[in-house]
Amino acid sequence: MERAYPYKGYYIKVCIEASTEPVVLGTVLDDIGFVSEVKVFRPGANIPIFPPLCLSENDGRRFETLAEAILNGFAAGRRLVDEAPVASLASE
Repeated sequence: MERAYPYKGYYIKVCIEASTEPVVLGTVLDDIGFVSEVKVFRPGANIPIFPPLCLSENDGRRFETLAEAILNGFAAGRRLVDEAPVASLASE
């Protein structure tokens, strides 16, 4: 699943993947969970302005619900935009 949200003149793209693979090496989990991949784009651009960011829970577990994965992905994208040095966001 993929969602794109406008934020302060940028687009935050959140891609959600269902996963049954361990997020942390050596962890064995039988249930399914979700992992978020976050990318920030300038309008009309095809290349993100930051490297993609992959997210899971703080303890390395996957998000339990799709909603959690989407909300946490969008929140991380907003933080990237808000906390980035101005030079990183400047148009080329």
